[in-house]
Amino acid sequence: MKLIKFILSTSESSGELIKEIHTELNTLQRLRGRGKAHGNWQVPDGSLIEDAENRLIRVINALTKLKEHLEKIN
Repeated sequence: MKLIKFILSTSESSGELIKEIHTELNTLQRLRGRGKAHGNWQVPDGSLIEDAENRLIRVINALTKLKEHLEKIN
């Protein structure tokens, strides 16, 4: 995650793009680490299906933007 943030910060990325990509991927990593490594899963409020679907959409969007950005600077 630090490498992704570094690459984005050293290119011509806007602060908003960095925040959008890094924040979403970092949140996913943090949630995964908390559950996998420490067994401390937190059940979201509301529908688990909606939460998972929304999270997946945000992660896919972040990865797509990261891919597009890396293609521009390559």
